[in-house]
Amino acid sequence: MTGALTFYLALLIDATFLSPLLPEQLTKYYLVAVAGILLFSFAVLKWRNETKVNFALALLSIGLALYLLEVLLFLGVAGGMRKAIEKRIRLEGLKRAQQSGVPFDRRTKLQVLMDLRKEGIEAYPAFPASILRGTEGVDVDENHIYPLSGVSNKLTILCNESGEWSVYQSDEHGFNNPPGIYENRGLDMVLIGDSFTHGSCVKPGEDIGGQLRQRNRQLLNLGNSSNGPLTELATLKEYGAPLRPRIVLWFYFEANDLQDIISEKKFSFLLQYLERDFSQGLLKRQPEIDQILVNYIKKQEKSEAYRNSLSYKVRSISRLYDLRRELRFITSKLSQSQASSLPLFRKILSEAKDEVNSWDGQLYFVYLPAWNRYGRTSNNDNLHYRNNVLSLVEELEIPIIDFHEVMSTHPDPLSLFPFQIYLHYTAEGYRLLAEQIE
Repeated sequence: MTGALTFYLALLIDATFLSPLLPEQLTKYYLVAVAGILLFSFAVLKWRNETKVNFALALLSIGLALYLLEVLLFLGVAGGMRKAIEKRIRLEGLKRAQQSGVPFDRRTKLQVLMDLRKEGIEAYPAFPASILRGTEGVDVDENHIYPLSGVSNKLTILCNESGEWSVYQSDEHGFNNPPGIYENRGLDMVLIGDSFTHGSCVKPGEDIGGQLRQRNRQLLNLGNSSNGPLTELATLKEYGAPLRPRIVLWFYFEANDLQDIISEKKFSFLLQYLERDFSQGLLKRQPEIDQILVNYIKKQEKSEAYRNSLSYKVRSISRLYDLRRELRFITSKLSQSQASSLPLFRKILSEAKDEVNSWDGQLYFVYLPAWNRYGRTSNNDNLHYRNNVLSLVEELEIPIIDFHEVMSTHPDPLSLFPFQIYLHYTAEGYRLLAEQIE
C-alpha cells in the first residue's frame, strides 16, 4: 500500500511541478515528497486493519481509474483539452478545404522532411526558441548558450494551414530572410515577433516581411514561432541592436503573448535580458547554434520513430504519459491570470524602447488581433486585456499601429484567416497589415 501511494504521489508531483524544473530544483521537490511519504507511512501503521484495507481498496480504484483514462487518452477516445482543440481545428480545416475544392497536403512535417531528404535536399523544421526554455539553454565546450533562431542557410519547414506547406530558405542566422541582410547597414526596419511575424503559414513573400519588402522596405525579419515578449527582447538585443535600424516594429499577438510571459519569467536566464548590457554574442556563435539545433532535431526524429514502436506505447501507458501531459496543460492555463504578466510586460517594453532609443531609432508597437475577436459573438472590447495593454503602451509613449482598426472595418474579417477558422492570417491579411504599416 505504501508503495502504491509513493507511486501515485510521484506521478502527481511530476505531472504538475517537476517536468519544467531544473535538476537542482527537482532535488528539493523529491526530498520534500519522500519526507512526506515516510511520515504518512508511519501514520498508516497505526491505523486499524479495516481502515488499512479500505484505504488500499480506494488506492486501487484510483489507480485503475487513472490507467483507464490514460488508455482512453492514448487511443484518442478521450482526446483531452489540448488534443481536442488541435484535432478540431485540423479536421475543420480539412473539411472546409474539401468543400472549397482546395487540395490539402496531409503529410506530417516529418514526412515532408523525409521526402525532401530522399531528393537529396538537406531540410530542417523551424526551431522555436521556446523548445529549450525549460532547460535554460545548453552547454557546449564549457560555454553556455541559449539559441534564439533556427538552423542557418537551410531549407526550413514551417507549417501548413491553407493546404500547402510553408517552406523557406533560412538566412545566415536561421531567420526567414533573403541572404546578406546583415551586411546592410542602412536598414529601414527590424521586425520582432512570434509566428505571425515569422511567416506562419504562407508562402515566402506573402508573409509580413515579404509584403513590406514589396514596398521597397529594407528590413530584417527576426520573428520566430512561439516567441514570447521576453524572448523577443532577447532577440532584439542579440540580432537587431548591432544593426541599429531606423525603425523597430514590435508585433504583439493578443491571444498568447501575456500567457507566454507566465512561462518565460520562470527561467532566470531570459530575465537577464532586462539588464542593459547583457548579451550572449549570438551573432558570432552561429556554428555552435547550428551544432546544437541539428543534434537536437536528429534526436527528435529518432524519438518520433521510436514513438511508433510497441515498447514506447507500453512504456507511455505505464507512466501515464498522456494523462500527465494533460494535467500540465490544464494547470498551466489555470496557474495565473494573464493580467499578472502586465507589470513585467511593461518592463520588457520599456527596456526595448530604451534600447532602440540608444541609437536614435524609433520603436513601434503593432497590435495583432486574434480570430476569436471576430469569430465569436462578444461585446467585450477588453478581450485578451486589450485595453490594459494599449493603455500600458500609451503610457510608455510608444506609437501604436492597431491592426484591429483595419480588421474591424473589413466587410468579412474572418476571410483573413485560412478557411475562416482559428489560425494565422492569410496572405491577404498580411498584405492589409503591410498596407497599414506603410
